[in-house]
Amino acid sequence: MIEEFLLEQKFGRRRPFKVPEGYFEKLEEHVIGKVNGLPIIKRHTVWHRVRPWTWAACAAAAITVGVFCFKNVNWGDGKPSDTALNMVAPSVSTDYIIDEMSDYAMLDNDDYYSFIADE
Repeated sequence: MIEEFLLEQKFGRRRPFKVPEGYFEKLEEHVIGKVNGLPIIKRHTVWHRVRPWTWAACAAAAITVGVFCFKNVNWGDGKPSDTALNMVAPSVSTDYIIDEMSDYAMLDNDDYYSFIADE
């Protein structure tokens, strides 16, 4: 604020810079004329040329990993008893799963009672 006051005292309120007459009225037409006159040039970077090859390499890598992961899996004869879920499910009890979930969520019996009472 003080700087502005000192500048105003030294130089006064006159404006040293002036805009030519009709400058802002003709500015829009001038800019549009310049833009319309320029040719549109599309430049492709190296990435635009390499992108399809990158996607193809990623797909090939995913397929290769999938083949190696499932290559030695014993699928059995297709019976439901041979599925991995039926082999794992009996070893994990329902109480153990609920205990783990409640420990993870840090809920105790009072919290369970309040949730049940709200319903």
